[in-house]
Amino acid sequence: MKKPTKKLPEDATIRSINGQLGRPEEYVRQVLENMRGCSGECQVRIGIVSNSNYPDYEISMLHYEGDDVAGIQCLAVVGGKANREIPPGDDLHNQAWSSAASSFADIQQLLGELRGLNKPQK
Repeated sequence: MKKPTKKLPEDATIRSINGQLGRPEEYVRQVLENMRGCSGECQVRIGIVSNSNYPDYEISMLHYEGDDVAGIQCLAVVGGKANREIPPGDDLHNQAWSSAASSFADIQQLLGELRGLNKPQK
């Protein structure tokens, strides 16, 4: 049985909802694993109308012109609970995504905190 969805804040990030996650360390580890192929030039946003214990997420690549972001390209939409990529055309691609994003470094830092390796960010 699918868990009912709960609307998250429009600017929710994985860090801001960390206390609601079902298995925080494993969820964050899987997100980071899916971001690894992007050479750090990527971001992740969570679905704000999603399973709040395992929110769906979108990984996007950032394209730069000089120091400015010139474009953002969606690389994958991943179902949070199963941690499986959702094929293009699925309704999940059209869901409401958070207005705030987390970088590769943000997710890496959070995983270190969850494992007790890094001091928590304030």
